[in-house]
Amino acid sequence: MRVWLVLAWGVWMVSLTATRVPVFHSNLTLWEAAVVGSVKPRPWVNLGTARLEQGDLDGAEAAYQQARDFAVPAWRTERDQINALTSLGQVEILIGRGQVEAARVRAWGTVTQWPQWAAAVHACQALHCQP
Repeated sequence: MRVWLVLAWGVWMVSLTATRVPVFHSNLTLWEAAVVGSVKPRPWVNLGTARLEQGDLDGAEAAYQQARDFAVPAWRTERDQINALTSLGQVEILIGRGQVEAARVRAWGTVTQWPQWAAAVHACQALHCQP
């Protein structure tokens, strides 16, 4: 009896695992599944980045906006991180749309707000930002 119980449990676990395998097909499918019902900003930032990598500029912009909306003002450190990440994502979106001057302005704003963040400084240097 015990063997059958263990065997049935094993078959059940394998079937559950098989239903989740498609979620791990790509970064995009993983983060699309992760944001379902999520009110945390970090999965939305990652979804925006995955969409950006796929060339979906509008989708990336929407995901970044959702991340900013979920960044709770009371959590200053996390909110700042989310705002910095989404701001840099917005720079990439603007570049993708051919709006280089707007990207420079956005990158400069990101650097002035978070001067210690190396990725923002690097993006600004690559775009030849000026005050």
